[in-house]
Amino acid sequence: MLRQARTALKYLALGLAIGLLVAPRSGAETRRLLLGRVWQTVEERWQQMHSASAS
Repeated sequence: MLRQARTALKYLALGLAIGLLVAPRSGAETRRLLLGRVWQTVEERWQQMHSASAS
């Protein structure tokens, strides 16, 4: 479970870095979209971890 969380965080950081480098939008809009995706990913992983620990 901890290994999955680390992997998710690594890919999250990689995705953020790439997104910031190649973003075609303004800085404020890019940050807003990225934060929304970050929270969505965190919530999904949180639910996955809880459902895995419940089974």
